[in-house]
Amino acid sequence: MSVFLSISSPQELDIRLGFELSHGERDFLEKRKKIVAKSLEEVLQLDPGSQEVPIVAVLGSGGGTRAMTSFYGSLLGLQELKLLDSITYLSGVSGSTWCMCTLYEDPNWSQKALQEPLKKAKSSVTSNKAGAFSADRLKHCTKELVAMEKNGHKVNFTDLWGLVLEYFLHQKDNPAKLSDQKECVQKGQNPYPIYAGVNVRVNISGGDFAEWCEFTPHEIGFRKYGAFIRTEDFDSEFFMGHLIQRRSEPKLCYLQGVWGSAFAANLDEIWARAAGTGILWLNSLTDVIRVIDDCRKFHWDPSRLQTRLVMPGGIVSSIFQDFFKSRFTAGEGYNFTRGLYLYKDYKGVREFLAWKGNHLDAFPNQLTPMEENLYLVDGGFSINSPFPLVLQPERDVDVILSFNYSWQAPFEVLHLTRKYCKERGIAFPSITVSEQDEQQPKECYVFMDKDNQRSPIVVHFPLVNDTFHTYKEPGNCSELGSLVHQLLCKNAKFM
Repeated sequence: MSVFLSISSPQELDIRLGFELSHGERDFLEKRKKIVAKSLEEVLQLDPGSQEVPIVAVLGSGGGTRAMTSFYGSLLGLQELKLLDSITYLSGVSGSTWCMCTLYEDPNWSQKALQEPLKKAKSSVTSNKAGAFSADRLKHCTKELVAMEKNGHKVNFTDLWGLVLEYFLHQKDNPAKLSDQKECVQKGQNPYPIYAGVNVRVNISGGDFAEWCEFTPHEIGFRKYGAFIRTEDFDSEFFMGHLIQRRSEPKLCYLQGVWGSAFAANLDEIWARAAGTGILWLNSLTDVIRVIDDCRKFHWDPSRLQTRLVMPGGIVSSIFQDFFKSRFTAGEGYNFTRGLYLYKDYKGVREFLAWKGNHLDAFPNQLTPMEENLYLVDGGFSINSPFPLVLQPERDVDVILSFNYSWQAPFEVLHLTRKYCKERGIAFPSITVSEQDEQQPKECYVFMDKDNQRSPIVVHFPLVNDTFHTYKEPGNCSELGSLVHQLLCKNAKFM
């Protein structure tokens, strides 16, 4: 089923229409189920039947390098508790995706001790970043972006940010692509990675209109529309479901630029602080930094960062101006849903808020299939954790471990998710938190809806150190194991 009509049959199209999971993901789930069942049996003495294996998702919020390094620590904790093999999905926003991308360069990362990747991450975070902004590196970035544009890609500011991130995380070129990660899940040996972005509109707040886009090793697409393309075909040109112009799959660093685009907004400050004052040519940037409202010309509240459009002066100034002048700093790319026609009853699909008469969803001629381009940005511009991607009924997630790495508002992602789900009729537990907990949160909270078996159990971990600071290590997993056992058994599906 799909919300689209097409003059061609689905079998003739180059995109997949429908809401079911991709063949690759379904194949993964069958293999992962055996690993999860074995893990639950060994660690928690829980023996689910072959058809009753719980689906657990781990979510990492945004938060730049703080989120990246914290997510490493959270996953290491799960591994030390021997719970990592009980996880089916691993999903992140912004900084958490930087951690995921690095881990999934190793096809068997979850079967190895995570101390070594954590050590490498520490080294990259604390290393001198001046090389990212050297004259040689800048020329290299210019050359790459010129080549991308010649090959037909829509080059924009987030591509530059992606190249900066590439150096921050690897200190060298990294040829990895998202489709390479198929090798990491082909045997079900690791959790299935889901990376998050949102498609936005000019002059419309991300809180008012944001279409969640999921990126997996097999497919990229919008579950809202039931439209997906092969990951290898991302940034190729489509029309009416047909592949018009195939282009090479972009490197993973360019997708990282999109997923972490909230931090590209402050690139000029990062640039100056990372490189230091010893590099004299940085002074020439001060007169060519142009401040715009933000990547979508949104009406920001004062607490939000402004976006800086950085246009380096000197020898490469004219080249960069060609790329970035008058462009949004969102990840502008070809719209693979362009030209498809919405079915007359599309408003009945719960992802569309057409019941709000003034919402964009109520006007089919203004929705994404009518647009030439996608404007993909950091999922944190909507909800700073990828709840919408794992709450899709097709994924049937039973338990969500939510790791929140924000300094402030430790429960904001839960309140926003609750609102998102309520508007769309998605089962999600009520979030009731005392004023004291809002001001001084503890390390862990459990939310569940005992009256609705379709609602997932949400275990939420704010980034605080209240009682744990008296311990040097997690110790044995008896207490956490007991908690997880109780949570799983409370869900009628596993009784």
